Amino acid sequence: MKKLNQISIAILCIGGLFKHNSFPYANILVTIGFTSVAFTLIALALSKESK
Repeated sequence: MKKLNQISIAILCIGGLFKHNSFPYANILVTIGFTSVAFTLIALALSKESK
């Protein structure tokens, strides 16, 4: 799960770089990055509660 969180943060950072440079598809990358970070953090929070 930690690796998935790191990958989603990397996608978010790349999307931010694309957005800063006004590259195409930057909005899609930022959206995917934020949603994947949110889902992984929710999954991490729920998995720690059950243990």
